[in-house]
Amino acid sequence: MPLFSSSDIKRETIGKKGKIALVGGGKSTHIIAREAAELIHTLQNLAPDQNYHYTTAGAWSLHDMIALASEKIGPAKLYLSTWTITEEPMRVLFQLIQKGLIEELHCLFDYRIEKQKAEAFQLAKVNASRVKLVKIHAKVAILINQDWAITILGSANLTKNPRIEAGVLSSCREVARFHRDWIINEIEHGDTFRK
Repeated sequence: MPLFSSSDIKRETIGKKGKIALVGGGKSTHIIAREAAELIHTLQNLAPDQNYHYTTAGAWSLHDMIALASEKIGPAKLYLSTWTITEEPMRVLFQLIQKGLIEELHCLFDYRIEKQKAEAFQLAKVNASRVKLVKIHAKVAILINQDWAITILGSANLTKNPRIEAGVLSSCREVARFHRDWIINEIEHGDTFRK
């Protein structure tokens, strides 16, 4: 038996190119993004305890999502993991720090970044609250403050993303706590996955 039927799907067109499909009980929004307007529209209408599934082909990148979410929810702590980074997205994050929208930045990066993306890594080392290098491929960003908890999970690294990428933006506090806690544990102890 399927989880939902095709009759449960309602489609709403945003502009001329983008679509949002609302599935089931309204707790999940699905976005096929052909332009950045879909991201802006979604984040302007962000609600607690929702999951926003998205796919995009260069309409926006992870750092764009982080910046817009930060502007929506206000000052927050950012916990971040990625396989690779480039300089431009790191500069965006540090502009958010300077504006006071990111209060703390905790980074868990793949160990190869130190040599392969030395400029971006140096920016992170100088400006982030904490940086730890490990073997990692997970792409996770968590923004947490008193009122909001946003988690972004997806295929996109902290780079410009011109390919098809997919992910989920969750505004559920339990999801944010789960991902924040394992990232903090890896930064502090490095034993999350040891028996």
